Amino acid sequence: GISLNDTVSNEEANELRCWLQEHECYRKTPIFEDIFSMFDHIFSQGGFTIADCSRTLQFLSQYMKDRHLSARSQAENMIKGMTRGIAADNKVDVKEAIGLIENGSGFLGLKLDATYEALLKSVYEHLQDGTILSGGQEELIKQCNYIIDPTCINNTNDTPSLSDLAGKVVVLTGDFRKGSRSEITDELEDLGIIVAKGVTKKTDYVIQGSLGSEAYAFGTYGSKVRKAMDLGIPVLTED
Repeated sequence: GISLNDTVSNEEANELRCWLQEHECYRKTPIFEDIFSMFDHIFSQGGFTIADCSRTLQFLSQYMKDRHLSARSQAENMIKGMTRGIAADNKVDVKEAIGLIENGSGFLGLKLDATYEALLKSVYEHLQDGTILSGGQEELIKQCNYIIDPTCINNTNDTPSLSDLAGKVVVLTGDFRKGSRSEITDELEDLGIIVAKGVTKKTDYVIQGSLGSEAYAFGTYGSKVRKAMDLGIPVLTED
């Protein structure tokens, strides 16, 4: 996403630093160790350039192949990466929109989840005659932020309390800071909350552990959250 408009802003560089901090717990795992080392070297040189972006893309592309993800998962990972770079400075410029279209158009035959297809459709709708239509900026940034963090529109003052969840069906995903998955399950069930294993149309909420998981197919979330996004099911954090 950072490389789409041929510039690296301070906001985008800071977004990379945030990414490193978020994934610090994975620093010693094989898939991330080399990436961290590369970024450490880049930032020690005083900045992040477009050449560094290109090298990073080549580097990560090999990791994607090594992980044996499906073409669909790779496409959705790439779109998510682009949205994070685009949303770093809270605006979408024309080059970024065009880049998203050019990179995303090849994925439309992969039956992407509705959230991803909706973003690509919105870009087509809001980009007219080389400009982004009025109101398009806000809508595109909102969609980008939702793909980056599906909890961003649900963890507000209207977030239900544990007592509100009594009788509701919830699904847990990721690792929890407050305890093991089985401990969290026991605590919720003691409160009358129904904990299911898989996400279905009957699921009321998905609760994501704050520690994430190395197994996540989409970086900061996995297939359960992706399915919840597709079904319009709210995603909450453990906090």
